[in-house]
Amino acid sequence: MKLVSINRILQHFFRRLLLLLLACAALAALSFGFRRSRAEERALEQVGSESTDTLQEQSPIRVLTVDLRPNATQAEASREEREERIRQIAAIFRQRQVDLVFVQGLDFRHPRSHGLDEAALLIKESGYPVAWRQRMLDSGIPPLRSLQSGRVLLSRFPLKDVRRLPLPPRSQLEQLLSQDSSALIATVELRPGREILFCGVEYWPGDPDLQVQASDQLLELQRQQDLPMLLAGEFHDAPPGVPGSDISLSGQNSIELLVSFGEFTRQPARGQVTPRHFTRPAAAPRRCSSWILADKNWRYTRHEVLRDWRESDSLPIIATLQLRRL
Repeated sequence: MKLVSINRILQHFFRRLLLLLLACAALAALSFGFRRSRAEERALEQVGSESTDTLQEQSPIRVLTVDLRPNATQAEASREEREERIRQIAAIFRQRQVDLVFVQGLDFRHPRSHGLDEAALLIKESGYPVAWRQRMLDSGIPPLRSLQSGRVLLSRFPLKDVRRLPLPPRSQLEQLLSQDSSALIATVELRPGREILFCGVEYWPGDPDLQVQASDQLLELQRQQDLPMLLAGEFHDAPPGVPGSDISLSGQNSIELLVSFGEFTRQPARGQVTPRHFTRPAAAPRRCSSWILADKNWRYTRHEVLRDWRESDSLPIIATLQLRRL
């Protein structure tokens, strides 16, 4: 009798335990689904007011891109030191009088930044009238819900039709956990009746096959529209013969693909690359990683690497470009 009673008690206990585990799993699934939905909703956010600035006929446009991920020393900085670093970066943007700025590697909410919203502070201090935030990492898992980081696009001109262009994820798991690899696409109104398409990108490092797939998708976007097009960001690749170059299993290179099939112009041009054009790491640059590519509608008038930059582990580049006459 006692053995039967013990068996019944154990059966009753494990049945309750199983129901409890199923309930917890269902609750976790609902929570995860809700957070994933919220992550999609806030993947792109507009900040600030609209701009009324216009670009005069035949005036050049200045574009800057930089990856603001800190170097090893900066990564250990206090909150106050991080705030000062962002303020210094914003001051440099203002001094350089850049029209479009695409920034990667900003924390929106992360323990390593001591809760500092670097993106919000940069937008405030830089003074650009138009800004969009794009979350690259928004974990969506309750224990990791504070892990948010991403990119910012700052503009002196009005932006419209701002959206994401999905690029190949490194893994389905990362995509599930809201590790967003999408490009940031925006139509920039330089003046009434004159618009361009800006694409801010950040390719996965060390995976030339994914990089080539991403370039294929940008070429497809180019074929689907007829606006003058600019690409800017951290490509983590360089053309063949340039330090930092990778070749995919199919024998292709992501930068050369855009130059050859999309008729994009790169600076420095073929055969003109010197160590002064290297962008990473900032302390002792050894390779080209960031690029600003302009299609055939543009004339590239100047390319500049900010060599005295010490605010992150990658040097910014500035392109001065002029639209060709129609």
